[in-house]
Amino acid sequence: MISRDNDPLVDCLVELAIELDKSNIPIMIGGGLGLYLRQKFFSSRQTRYPFDVDIRSTADLDIFLTSSIIVDWQKITTLRSVIDQLGYKVLEQAKNFQFSKEISLYNQKRTIKIDLLAAPPQDVDMALVKISRPRIKPKGVKNIHAYLADESEGIELE
Repeated sequence: MISRDNDPLVDCLVELAIELDKSNIPIMIGGGLGLYLRQKFFSSRQTRYPFDVDIRSTADLDIFLTSSIIVDWQKITTLRSVIDQLGYKVLEQAKNFQFSKEISLYNQKRTIKIDLLAAPPQDVDMALVKISRPRIKPKGVKNIHAYLADESEGIELE
């Protein structure tokens, strides 16, 4: 695999990030993996939180799309193409914003899941998106959307 972390979830994140970087599509990681990576790589750095948070087990990649990404139909279409190219399939119970693929780890199957979440767009960009709560996507785009996470407003700000 790609990383030296000995964790297939991190490997899948690195694989996804490398492919998206080719199209200048930045991603932000949240959830359990985000906490794990923060603790592992940034616990000695000063952050806005003066304490370490509890790390929890996770089986998915919570991918947060910034407000500028969720309004960009070309980037969202490319994101879907990359997800397909990497072998992820749509999860029917959360159609087009959750995807999964099976990998083999020590000859045992493990499912890796991607959850797409998005920050609300800026007011000036509202005309570029279609919102059917809790889903959001750029207008005219098919087969992909994100879960609108109002609480993630401004995630692109430090």
